Amino acid sequence: MVVSIIAAGLYIALNQVIFRPDRLHEIGKAALAGTGRTLHFDNDISRTWLPRPTVTLRNVTLTGPNNSAGVHLGDMRIGLAWSSLFGEPVIEKWVLNSPDITLAQNAQGVWNLQDLWQKHNHPLRINRLIIENAKIRLDTPAQHTLSHFNLKLSRESDRNLRFQINGRTEHPTLNDLNWKSSGNITTTDSGWQLPDFRLNATANYRNQPINLASTGSAQWQIDTLKLSKITASLATPLYQTNLNATIPTAEWKNGHLDIESINSVLNGRQNDNEWNGTLNIQKINIEAQRASFNQVALNAGSKISGKTGTLSISSPVYWQHTHGWLLPNLKITSRQDQTLAEGGARFISNLSGSFEYNTTNNWQLYLTGLFDRQQATMKMAYDNEQRLINADATLNKLVFTPYLKDFKKQHRPSYPAALSDIDGIQIDAQLNLNNLQLPNLEINHIRSRLKADRNRISLSDFSAELYGGTSVGSLDIENQETPVYHLQQQAKGIQILPLMRDLLRYENLAGAGDVAFDFTTKGLCRKELTQNLNGTLNLKLQKGTLLGININHILKQNVDPAQADIPNTPFNRFTLNSLIQNGIGHHQNAELITDRLYILSSGGVDLNKLTVNENMLITTNNNDAAAHIPLNISGPVESPSVTLNYTGLTHGLSTPEEKQKALTNTLKEQWNMLNKP
Repeated sequence: MVVSIIAAGLYIALNQVIFRPDRLHEIGKAALAGTGRTLHFDNDISRTWLPRPTVTLRNVTLTGPNNSAGVHLGDMRIGLAWSSLFGEPVIEKWVLNSPDITLAQNAQGVWNLQDLWQKHNHPLRINRLIIENAKIRLDTPAQHTLSHFNLKLSRESDRNLRFQINGRTEHPTLNDLNWKSSGNITTTDSGWQLPDFRLNATANYRNQPINLASTGSAQWQIDTLKLSKITASLATPLYQTNLNATIPTAEWKNGHLDIESINSVLNGRQNDNEWNGTLNIQKINIEAQRASFNQVALNAGSKISGKTGTLSISSPVYWQHTHGWLLPNLKITSRQDQTLAEGGARFISNLSGSFEYNTTNNWQLYLTGLFDRQQATMKMAYDNEQRLINADATLNKLVFTPYLKDFKKQHRPSYPAALSDIDGIQIDAQLNLNNLQLPNLEINHIRSRLKADRNRISLSDFSAELYGGTSVGSLDIENQETPVYHLQQQAKGIQILPLMRDLLRYENLAGAGDVAFDFTTKGLCRKELTQNLNGTLNLKLQKGTLLGININHILKQNVDPAQADIPNTPFNRFTLNSLIQNGIGHHQNAELITDRLYILSSGGVDLNKLTVNENMLITTNNNDAAAHIPLNISGPVESPSVTLNYTGLTHGLSTPEEKQKALTNTLKEQWNMLNKP
C-alpha cells in the first residue's frame, strides 16, 4: 500500500511537475538566456521513472542566434538524479542520439557555438554524458567530417571526469580512417587538466594498413593551453615505414603558440632499398600574422641499388603574412657513394645561400659553394604568373664519369614531365661550365642559353672548346609523341676522329680542320635516331688519315687492303659535302689529296649498317694528263673490299679489243705512276 502511494506520487511528480512540456521549455529558455538561441522539440515526449526519472525528447533542434540556422541534436534522453526532486537539478545520464552538428570558425577565429560553452552562469551538473552516432562537420576553413562519432563522459568525483571517444573521419587519401581516444579530465578553479591523453587511429593507404598513436598531457588555465610530453608514432607495412615524433613542451596563449622543439625520426625499407631521416625544429613561435622557427634541420640517408646517400638541409625559417617565407641562412650538404666501377662518389655538395617564397607564390633561390668539390654558384627566380624560372648557373668543373652509367640506362629518353603538362613551367637559364670531363673527351668553356617549355627545349648560343678546337651552334628538342631533335654546329680546328666516332659511330677518318653540320632526327633509341637522321655534313680537313685502307698499297700491288701492313692512307687535304637522308650519306666529288695522289670520290656511307660504297678516280698531283685509275670501295667500313672499277674504266668503249686495251694501258699507267722516283 505504502509502495503504491509512493509510486503514484513519483509518477505525478515526474509527469506533472518536472517533465511537463511547458516546464521543459522554461528550463531550456533559462539555459539559453542571453544567447538569442531557442530550443525546439516535438510534443511526443516519453517519460520513465526507473531506474531514474528520465525524459526523452525527439527531433531536438537548437537554433542559431535570432533564429538563424542552427544544429540538429537528434533524440535526447535526459535522466535526472533522484536528488533533483528535492533540490538543484542534477543530470545523472544525458544521451544524444544521432545529432548532426556543424562547427564553423569565422575569419576572426570565433566559433558558431562558442557562446554556449562560454556561458558559465548557473552551471548544470552532469554526471554522465553520452553521444551516440553523431555526425560533426568542422569548417576551419578547411572542411572535415567526423561520422559515427561516439562519446562517453563520466564523472569520477567532483573534479575528475573520465572520457572515451571514437569515430570515423572522411579523408581524400586515407580510407577507413577510424580513431579513438581516452583519458582523464581534472577540473580546477581556473581550468582543467588532461594528464594522460591517448589517441589511436587506423586507416588504409594504397591497400596497406596504417596505425597511428599519440600520448601526452594538457592543461588549460585562464586562456592558456599547455602541452607536455607529446609523442606520436606511425607504422605501416607500406615500405616498412616507421615514424616517431616528440614535443617536450608547448604553450598557446592569447593566439600565440610557443613550442620548445619538434623532434622526429623516419625509417623505411623496400626490398634491399633503405632510407631514414630526422627532422628537428627548435624554438617555434607562431602568431596570427607571423611565425619563426629558430632552426630547422633535415638529415636524410638512403641506400638504393647499392648506392649510399646522405642529404642535410638546415636554416632558420621565418614567415610573415604580408611577405611570405624566408630561409636566410640555408645550408645544403649531400653525397652519394657508389663503387669505383660505377664512377665513385658523386653529388658531393656543400652549399649555402638563401630562399624566399612570397605571398604571390613567387620564389628566389641563391646557392654558392662546392659541388663535386668544385666551385659552384646558382641563382634562380620563379615568376608564378608566367610560370617561368629564370636561372644563372656556373660550375668550375664536372667529372661526368660517376653519372654516365645512369644515362646509359635511359634506353628510351622522354620529354621531362615537369615541362610536358599543359600548365608546366618554363625555363630560361644561362649555363656556364668551365670544364667537363668525359671518359674520352674533355670540353672547356661551355656556354649556352637554355630555354624550355611544354613545346620545346632549346640550347642556343652554345659555344665550347672541344676535340682540340672550338665549336658554336644550337640544339632543339621538340615535344612530340616521338621527340624530334635539331642539332647545328660549326667547329673550327677540331680533331675529326673523336667527333665522328661520338656523333655517328664512324671511325675511319682522322685529321684536323673545320666541320659544319645541320642534323634533324627523331627517335627513342640510338637505332631510331640513326634511321631518321637527315641533314648536311661539310668537312675541310688538313694533315689527316683515311683509316682502314691503304690506297698506295692497293695501286702498287693490287691486293686486298687487309693484307697491307699499314692499312691507312695519309692525306694533306680532304673536303667533303654530304647530304644525309634517313641515315645514309651521299656526296659527289669529295677531294682527297696526298703527297702524290689527287683523288675524286663519289658515293656514300650507310650509317645504319655502317657500310661504304665509294667510286674513286685517282691520278697524280703533277700529271693532269695521266690516266685516271677508277677504284670501287665497298662493304663494311672496318674492312671494305677494293676492286678496279671496270665499268668506269671502259665507259664509252664498244668492242672487247678497245676495253682490253684500255685496261692494259691503265695498269701500265698505274705501275709507272707509283714507281717513279
